Amino acid sequence: MLTDGYSMFWTIEFDGNDPTEPDITGTGQPSTYKDPISGDPLEIYLWGDGVNFQPRTHTITYTITDCNGNVSDDISAIITINPRPELIKMP
Repeated sequence: MLTDGYSMFWTIEFDGNDPTEPDITGTGQPSTYKDPISGDPLEIYLWGDGVNFQPRTHTITYTITDCNGNVSDDISAIITINPRPELIKMP
């Protein structure tokens, strides 16, 4: 909850179709994300590609609701995770 009756809602949509990386949603700042079932604080991992060594692009979308119930337009940002280069050990 933000001050003066404002609240923020966000969604992170992860690139790819891996079921072990489901999209997540929350309220408030993402840095205060909590497990929706237990309420325990959780870290948010922005998954990279350690198999094909390709960039992965995730999207975070915010909306703000004011004290009168007015909802802002979506505000989205792209988060690109570039992989480390693949290192091959030479004999």
